[in-house]
Amino acid sequence: MTTIPSFKGAFVNHGRPRPPVYGIKVSSSNGVVRLQGIVDVFAEKMRAEDIAARVSGVTHIENNLTVSTDGRITDEDINFEVAEELRLAPPM
Repeated sequence: MTTIPSFKGAFVNHGRPRPPVYGIKVSSSNGVVRLQGIVDVFAEKMRAEDIAARVSGVTHIENNLTVSTDGRITDEDINFEVAEELRLAPPM
């Protein structure tokens, strides 16, 4: 199980070759984890919530991450995201 202090490291190393551009602020109290910040794509928002859900002691997640691109997403970035989602998707 991941502990709350190691959450950020788990997100950065969870299948991404680079950390999110804007970063994520994580706070917790009494089993409630709050995610705040800005991520580039919706998949990063959902990935952060999935990782938080696996942290021992977490009873509720408030995912307040905002998805915002600055226009610097390249075709290579999109290809990576699509390939990653397809790789992680359960077989149909």
